[in-house]
Amino acid sequence: MKNCSKCGAEWRLVKAGVSKKTGKPYKAFYACDSCNNKMPAESLTEKPQKDLRYDQIMTKLDAIENGIGDILAELVKPKDNL
Repeated sequence: MKNCSKCGAEWRLVKAGVSKKTGKPYKAFYACDSCNNKMPAESLTEKPQKDLRYDQIMTKLDAIENGIGDILAELVKPKDNL
């Protein structure tokens, strides 16, 4: 982890939460206990790369949902009297 740009001390991660004072939500950020410098947590973390498995899973899920839709359509279709 990088150190504070003002004083060189190590950053402390403050997790996202809700302000006790205002009741408003806030995003995670890094804080320096030595000089009170702050920085958004996103600026020090790497952006996650899109997981290729996600696309594969979503494609399979779409196929399953379509199959279920076809089955349900067959179940509710009126039957011809023989």
